[in-house]
Amino acid sequence: MSEAKSVVSLFYPSLVHYRKTLFENLWDDASVDFHIICSTGTAYTALENFIPDSRYQNAVSYTGLTTIRLFHHRMIFQPGSIAALLKTKPEHIIFFGFDPHIISTIWTFLFAKYILRKKVYWWGHGVAGHQGRFGQFFRRFFYNRSNGILVYSGRGKKDLINMKVKAPIVVVGNALNNEDYGFRNGAIKKEFDVLRIIFSGRLTKRKQLPLLIEALQGLQDKIRFECAIVGDGPEKENLQHMIDRLNVKGIILTGALYGEALKAYYQRSHLCIIPGDAGLTLIHAMSFGVPVITHGDLRAHGPEIEILKEGLNGDYYNKQDVEDLRRKIIKWRELIFEKKDAVSENCIESVRHIGYTPEAVAKNILSILR
Repeated sequence: MSEAKSVVSLFYPSLVHYRKTLFENLWDDASVDFHIICSTGTAYTALENFIPDSRYQNAVSYTGLTTIRLFHHRMIFQPGSIAALLKTKPEHIIFFGFDPHIISTIWTFLFAKYILRKKVYWWGHGVAGHQGRFGQFFRRFFYNRSNGILVYSGRGKKDLINMKVKAPIVVVGNALNNEDYGFRNGAIKKEFDVLRIIFSGRLTKRKQLPLLIEALQGLQDKIRFECAIVGDGPEKENLQHMIDRLNVKGIILTGALYGEALKAYYQRSHLCIIPGDAGLTLIHAMSFGVPVITHGDLRAHGPEIEILKEGLNGDYYNKQDVEDLRRKIIKWRELIFEKKDAVSENCIESVRHIGYTPEAVAKNILSILR
């Protein structure tokens, strides 16, 4: 007679699309009965949700979603959280966060821990951020009352230890969907006639794209390049005006691209430049064999920054320093055109080695339950 599988519930704001393959890996794991409790709405407006296919319909319980403004903060409630918890009857419960803006998570955590006496865990960045003493105390209080914490990076684990968090901490990494990994979706062959640069992401001030445009303006008479700025956002019109005003040739704003259209740009690109703060784009670019240049203020980046190794799969430039960005572009043009496919292989191997794949992250998440 087979042993009964542990029931694991994950509380998440919504079924965000970039987690689709990871969630499917967790649902498919034969060692657990994995269930997600989430809202039907969109808690974070910049993120797209997905609808699970028929195989997983019974592995999701939906709650409501209510938001209010309180003291200039957007507070999120998921009505029905406790009812969904009682229905699924999990032995282990993983909570998204810790985010004090999601009020329902806090009371559901306390109910699960002290009324139901279940094993509870947190899954999030874990980094200290810009919290004051009260913020750190608040987080430490809830972290230390869990059975374990899942964090994206070694930096998150170090920050929690420095905050005197005593609960077990497991670094699980982060991941994209299978279709977003270049090395899993066809051969990557690049031509080395002209340096092809790509940026992909939301066009916001935080990305500091005027620095890239200014840097390339100063290189027009020194190297041949093509630069695709992929994405939409509030800064798109301003960026186009700047390109026109400075008369920078070779830069195009493509608008938002997805699927095969975005894949085509990454496949032929040699270098990804993120002048501002970087996150999962690091993994996306390197999976296509594209090294990344971004600024060296490591605390400002997402946890994925730990994948970048200077000289191997990318580089750092001095933040806000256009001239240093130009120097790094020249440096990497020479490296790319000299070493060619070896540069791409270093990038792809970095993604594989660090474990930033859906199956590796799923395995790491479930490891804390055993």
